[in-house]
Amino acid sequence: MNARMSWPTKVVCTSFRQNVETAHVLGELDYSLAAFTHGPEIRDNAREQVRGFLQRARS
Repeated sequence: MNARMSWPTKVVCTSFRQNVETAHVLGELDYSLAAFTHGPEIRDNAREQVRGFLQRARS
């Protein structure tokens, strides 16, 4: 497991579309810490890091 954000594997995700929609909601909320099911939590600039991931994912 590496320490970078990525989308889940579609075949093991119950609803990939809902996952993407939820991620975009996280980009709009105000928070300073992000913790996920897998991987380390993000303690520094969490919202900005999530928003950066979402921006790169659109490219």
